[in-house]
Amino acid sequence: PTSGLVKINSKEVIKSIYVTSITGAVVADVKDVTEVDLSNYPSGMYFFTVTTETGKQVMKVIKE
Repeated sequence: PTSGLVKINSKEVIKSIYVTSITGAVVADVKDVTEVDLSNYPSGMYFFTVTTETGKQVMKVIKE
């Protein structure tokens, strides 16, 4: 769980992070960064799609 800042650690270079809420609303679509600030968004579940040089991975994040 997080209260705001989510930092993504990866051995590979992160090309982009695409974040959606549980309802499918786009929260963030950022390039060449390793962190996303959720502090201005309501509590709930968010899905992070992290794209690297070799593929994509989807992670679930809970904001308190």
